[in-house]
Amino acid sequence: MFNGPNSVEVIQVILRTFDDELYDITPIVTEIALFEGISNYFVEGEIAILDNSGILASYPLIGQERIEITIKRKNQDKFIRKEFFLTGPQNVAQVNVGTGGILMSMTSINAVINAQSIFSRSYSGLNTDLIAQIYKDFFEIDVTVQSIGGSSHNIVFPYMKPLQALDYIISKTSSVDNSPLFLYERLYDNDVILKSFSDMYKEDPIDVTSRISANTNTKGSSTIDAQNQKGLLSNVHIEQAYNAFYLLDNGFLSHKIEEIDYNNKKFTEIDFNYSEHSNVNSEDFITDQFKQGINTKSLAKINYKAPRSFETLQSISSKDSLSKSSYRTQETFRNNINIIAHGDHAEGLSVGETLYMKYPKFMPMLSTGDDSKDKINSGVFVVNEIIHKYSAANGGKYEVELMLSRDGINDDRY
Repeated sequence: MFNGPNSVEVIQVILRTFDDELYDITPIVTEIALFEGISNYFVEGEIAILDNSGILASYPLIGQERIEITIKRKNQDKFIRKEFFLTGPQNVAQVNVGTGGILMSMTSINAVINAQSIFSRSYSGLNTDLIAQIYKDFFEIDVTVQSIGGSSHNIVFPYMKPLQALDYIISKTSSVDNSPLFLYERLYDNDVILKSFSDMYKEDPIDVTSRISANTNTKGSSTIDAQNQKGLLSNVHIEQAYNAFYLLDNGFLSHKIEEIDYNNKKFTEIDFNYSEHSNVNSEDFITDQFKQGINTKSLAKINYKAPRSFETLQSISSKDSLSKSSYRTQETFRNNINIIAHGDHAEGLSVGETLYMKYPKFMPMLSTGDDSKDKINSGVFVVNEIIHKYSAANGGKYEVELMLSRDGINDDRY
């Protein structure tokens, strides 16, 4: 049993063979890693076991085995059971004489269902409703839709897998405010969420503090208050930030939509402005001096009009072009800054939520009144990915690794 000193314990790990024999392998499991992310439809993972009884030599792992993991959060009566398919050994190595280590990857049961499913069918309705219905039809799971769809469609899917159909809709459509949609499974909440990037920013952020901060203790001790630092983030580092060349190369600063009405011999230019046409709630966290509103012809689209033949073509085409420009710009800019952080628990935290993180200045604090916060890199971030790591070492240890992102530079008031 992984019964660590922090907020999660792994109760049991069961191996189910292809002929439905059950084996409790909890004592030989050394580490489990579970991955969830807003870009992942399902929770997946890896499991490491210590083999000193000839498991690999006497029993072939052929990719049809299942792993059932039971997890309990401390101070809660709720048990979480996740079942995965083993997709085979990733790494097998000898540890010492008579002992070896085996690392195996795990994928969702629904990923296997998708692999053996193919369908040909038409769907009609709001894009968010289509996504939820396809997911329900094939995986028998209700999707919690937290964003309003931005368009309605009548689509025929000819001989496609369920995830191919979902990929098609999600990559081609957006929410009502032209923001990219994400469909993802959450581990501890044990549900499936459909939510737009802008709606993620509208949530109240969870306040966290980086453990890497200046020592302001008057006695100069960095360990005397260690117990009060449990649950904070540690080992926080910025992976990338403010890649201006990448943004310029992808036409972020501006777009021109040129409309040619050859019936009436008119030419019109529509300027796409990120701050006006991309309704991202996160712009509240970006200081004005870093907002980009200059229009150039870095990316241009041309629409041809024939209003005498098609009365509604102009308004539909214009709106569609602006929507696509907004969608493309948000998708490009949403990872403008990426931060990787480690912690010892994820209480109340899931992917798709926001947190406020205080990043420290790299300078000595000469007095207790000095402000240690880096006001540029601190602020509100979306949790893109969480890796949950359960280790049998040291009496059972639980860690989380967070991938955080934001689309701008923080405002000084935060």
